[in-house]
Amino acid sequence: YLSRRNIDTPDQVRALVATLEEKLGSLLLVAVDHEGGLISRFNRGVTFFPGNMALGRTGRPALAHDVGQTMARELFGMGINVNFAPVLDLAAGEYDPELTIRSFGNEPTLVSNMGAEMIRGLQEWGVSAVVRHFPGRGRGIAKPGEPPLIPASREEILSRDSVPFQVAVAGGVELVMTAFARYPAIDPEEPAMFSQKIATDLLRREMGFGGVAVTEDLTSPAILASHPIEEGVARALLAGNDLLLLGSDMDVQKRALEGFRKAQQSERLPQDLLNRCRSRLKTLLTRKQVISPPISRGTEEGEGEKEGKDPSGVSD
Repeated sequence: YLSRRNIDTPDQVRALVATLEEKLGSLLLVAVDHEGGLISRFNRGVTFFPGNMALGRTGRPALAHDVGQTMARELFGMGINVNFAPVLDLAAGEYDPELTIRSFGNEPTLVSNMGAEMIRGLQEWGVSAVVRHFPGRGRGIAKPGEPPLIPASREEILSRDSVPFQVAVAGGVELVMTAFARYPAIDPEEPAMFSQKIATDLLRREMGFGGVAVTEDLTSPAILASHPIEEGVARALLAGNDLLLLGSDMDVQKRALEGFRKAQQSERLPQDLLNRCRSRLKTLLTRKQVISPPISRGTEEGEGEKEGKDPSGVSD
């Protein structure tokens, strides 16, 4: 997972990923937050697009496709093959400074169409899209240190909030990020990313999602306050997630690994569950190995595409 702390230039990222893959002898899933607008982990070397709110105002899904395609060309050229985008939450009636500018809008049809086209643009150029935050937390009521509360009935969530995710799943999105938000009408006990009723029953069984489910950052203060990392790791996997997102705190990461090992050794995490996680991840990696977008990761620097440009499509 790449962030500002380990990103300098596209050439540096490309070299880093190539070195890691060479030493490991296998392809890696390399992810970044690159939504557009304020959410970018790059300081230079990529195209800086307006956020989803601006794209949504155009009402042009084809434009979202073009943005996704350009993002993917630039990311793929650096060896990055997973983008934690797009946000498919519906904007709430009241302005939310953390979420509104990241949303395409407040109408399910608009958000679905814009999101589907951005996903298509990303994935047809070799970068897996990650739709967030399932099953939709746009109307969330947030309190400091607590997960947002979604005060809606199950019927309202399914007929409105989760519609863009249903469309994305039907269209073949490869990853879904489960939300650190509470949906009492579906599960009165656990936030979505720790809820089997949401991450497994709703997402997989009802909506038919067969790809990779990933959590929000388990090391965020709000999550750690209610789910210490050792416990959070086990609960997130038991709920139905395959990937656990961990921030930059090395100590917390080590504790997460130790918590996972203990849960595995105690058989709290059943082997068949872990096998399913590995199978989904292996499937995703296999697709990365066979995908052939119109650019090649192995192109020599400076050789480029038909026009002789750098294969990343970017310059420092």
